[in-house]
Amino acid sequence: MVYVSQQPRVGEILHDIGKQVGKENLEGNLRSLLKIKRYVILLDDIWDVEIWDDLKLVLPECDSKIGSRIIITSRNSNVGRYIGDSSLCVLQPLDSDNSFELFSKKIFNFDNNNNWANASPELVDIGRSIVGRCGGIPLAIVVTAGMLTARERTECAWNRVLESMGHKIQDGCAKDHEIRAFDLTNMWIAEKLIVVNSGNRREAESLAEDILNDLVSRNLIQVAKMTYDGRISSCRIHDLLHSLCVDLAKESNFFHTEHNAFGDPGNVARVLWITFYSDDNAMNEFFHLNPKPTKLRSLFCFTKDCCIFSQMAHLNFKLLQVDVSGSTIKILSALSPMPKALEVLKLRFFKNTSEQINLSSHPNIVELGLFGFSAMLLNIEAFPPNLVKLNLVGLMVDGHPLAVLKKLPKLRILKMVWCKYNEEKMDLSGDGDSFPQLEVLHIKDARGLSEIMCMDDMSMPKLKKLLLVQSPIIYSPISLRVSERLAKLRISQGCL
Repeated sequence: MVYVSQQPRVGEILHDIGKQVGKENLEGNLRSLLKIKRYVILLDDIWDVEIWDDLKLVLPECDSKIGSRIIITSRNSNVGRYIGDSSLCVLQPLDSDNSFELFSKKIFNFDNNNNWANASPELVDIGRSIVGRCGGIPLAIVVTAGMLTARERTECAWNRVLESMGHKIQDGCAKDHEIRAFDLTNMWIAEKLIVVNSGNRREAESLAEDILNDLVSRNLIQVAKMTYDGRISSCRIHDLLHSLCVDLAKESNFFHTEHNAFGDPGNVARVLWITFYSDDNAMNEFFHLNPKPTKLRSLFCFTKDCCIFSQMAHLNFKLLQVDVSGSTIKILSALSPMPKALEVLKLRFFKNTSEQINLSSHPNIVELGLFGFSAMLLNIEAFPPNLVKLNLVGLMVDGHPLAVLKKLPKLRILKMVWCKYNEEKMDLSGDGDSFPQLEVLHIKDARGLSEIMCMDDMSMPKLKKLLLVQSPIIYSPISLRVSERLAKLRISQGCL
């Protein structure tokens, strides 16, 4: 069974099929294997005919003698007629009675009451109205019922949901965007939505995972991918539930979008979360009109603005915890001015920008991740002074930033992955003061680098582990010349 979705990738679909049948490599191997096997392949949720045209070039034609079958589901009847008009099965929406029966089963699935006996006639009528607006679509009914189980079973609470649903739901579910479970649960913890008495990080993560599984069991979210050990890797949210959540959050002044962020100034000043996603003008106008959003805890930006740091540096964000994502920037922790307690910061840039970032005034940051930067973007001498762990991915590296890294007094772990080097040789020595606390150095898939050397016995005095990994198909091999002392350490050199 393979989920196709609205934005499919043929390679991923074939890899998924191959993985399930024990062939993860070549498309030709998969086609040859399926020709001699009896199989049933379910391609769930195909939105257009182009993806089928691509897949059928790889998948063998079904042999009636063997008994193999390919089953396809789609919300688009044109897709069904194009692919298999002669064997098309059109599923009709549920009638009102069956819709309400499904709704009732889901509503009473999580408590001891198994019927409407204890409910008021008015609540039953509201429930039937809610079901009616689901249009007989089972998934919409299940999602709505799952959300209602987490709310008070009162006429007021259910009426708010009914009003938020608008007119009859159309089956235009847009749940293709995958949300990483790791990012989601960490955001809950950062927002103090999950709190444990001991303050133990692992205990908080465990509780967050339990809540995530509970949301799945209530059909509030759908699992997109699982890890090898059966844990949730990524998830999706039904568009109906997404719309309802946004509307209800707006009512309680918890969350706003750019389209309703210009209402009552008193309410806007108290908003906790806000998101901008269409253009930069809306965000700029909002903060121009509201220069002191003192209650703001989360800011989500899906814009193309490359200078968000400099534009917002003058604002007073006392409580801000930020996730800035999109085609330009993804910030997974916080934005300047950052809290007196911030310890971990990860920054991801997808496009070049002339903006520079200075982190020297944040002594509490001990772990820093920089992803997709150009060296010109970063004021390289402005690293946090107490940095312990540094992860560099996709950077341009030359002698100057390397010289600065050598001087970081507390740096113990340095990882450089997919970085491009302007100089062919990397000299890690430094007259006895190079990387004074470094214990682990990990260099993977370095571009433009031909040799790493450290012939000075005084440099890297605490180094315990050196990993040098190159993919031989893509990257050139790197020679390693180190001192006699370093040669005796745990050095791993090879390819993945």
